[in-house]
Amino acid sequence: MSTPAVIQTLLRFEVLNRLPRTGFLMRGIDPPESVGEHIFSTTVLGALVLEKLKDEGVPVDGEKLLKMIALHESGEVLTGDIPAPVTVILGKAKKSELELEASRKVLAGFPGLVSIVEEFEAGKSIEARIVKALDKLQMMIKVLLYESEGRGNMNDFWAYDGNFVKPGIPCLDGLVDSLRSLRGKLSMDILNTTIGTTPDGSSVLENRETDDAVSK
Repeated sequence: MSTPAVIQTLLRFEVLNRLPRTGFLMRGIDPPESVGEHIFSTTVLGALVLEKLKDEGVPVDGEKLLKMIALHESGEVLTGDIPAPVTVILGKAKKSELELEASRKVLAGFPGLVSIVEEFEAGKSIEARIVKALDKLQMMIKVLLYESEGRGNMNDFWAYDGNFVKPGIPCLDGLVDSLRSLRGKLSMDILNTTIGTTPDGSSVLENRETDDAVSK
């Protein structure tokens, strides 16, 4: 009995849950997030931003946007996570061609999904432009998090302007602009507990409910 195509294709994607983000690994983050974790976080980011896009009247296809995020690394099932130094050797066009051909094999039998990946690689539609911006935005948010934890050397990420992609949409451009201002000052609000760092790099752990109670 053959395995149904849906199940077989999903099993292929399980590789991404075990595949480390090579750029982080090369810079001392061990273990780094996996490609699967990157896709999940970018999908959540896309869902959050989608609400803002609707409020701004941006004519975006939300279903296509989320599908595109979920599938934008599908080629890496076969190619692995190609780090930036290899992209320099291959060239961006060759890397894109390689990953697209791999995606076609991974998603064989699902032509509609292949067309979404092809649209992403072309980078011309509004959904593709947004996903390319979100892809980099999630990565740089992760860089902020790693730095707040004192992990790895992230200077290369900040020095490369290509990591700050603006699609010409106010809510997204504003998020990109805010990235550099958050460096060294990141805080996470988790159930009224703020976790982060001060500009001098020291840790901050503050329970807002306790502070509010004391102030009252």
